[in-house]
Amino acid sequence: MPVHNEADTIEHTIKEWYESCKQLNLNPTFIISEDGSRDNTLNKINELSEVYKINLITSKNRKGYSRAVVDAIFSAEDGIVCCIDSDGQCDPKDLKKFMETLDKQPNVIISGVRSPRNDVLIRKVMSKSFGFLFKVIFKINMKDPSCPFVLGKKANFDFVSKEIFLEQGFWWEFHARRVQGKVPVAEIKINHRMRQKGVSRVYSVKSIFKIVIKHIFGLLKLKNNLKLH
Repeated sequence: MPVHNEADTIEHTIKEWYESCKQLNLNPTFIISEDGSRDNTLNKINELSEVYKINLITSKNRKGYSRAVVDAIFSAEDGIVCCIDSDGQCDPKDLKKFMETLDKQPNVIISGVRSPRNDVLIRKVMSKSFGFLFKVIFKINMKDPSCPFVLGKKANFDFVSKEIFLEQGFWWEFHARRVQGKVPVAEIKINHRMRQKGVSRVYSVKSIFKIVIKHIFGLLKLKNNLKLH
């Protein structure tokens, strides 16, 4: 879980994911990549670590969503890696479907398809537009390549690189690298919930133009780096 300023949501998120894991006879370790929070998030995580098995990666300064996710993935031990956001939008009840799919297709990365996607309109419009550009540049046809609910065996995450071209659009880069690494994907529908509290920490109206430009240049640099044609 990448976490930034989620003091109001992190306890509930961890608790309900823990309960879902136990129902499936899974013993989870929560890898929390805390990204320069300015609220009470860090203190809350330290309190939760007394109850749950937590591997905390923390940073005093913002390093960005993508770097937070990459740091967490690289710190994961062998086994099954499940990536989710910490804002409560990923429904832990869907974990069962992911595990059942993994049992049938152990060598794939399983990625969620938010159906429907419960986000504000501007986020959905941006994602749709960027998704079109992503498909044109990389020729990757996915229903929801930016979904943060992803699961697979740790060995199948070996294509993930510490070099990042999309500071906030990690999952677009993730799937581009996945295709280059010849790791197949299975997409399954998931329940996408509204945020428990607050608003997105990543996108705001004022920063949209800057984000769009950075994403476009990031995609082009990534393609050149991967030498995909």
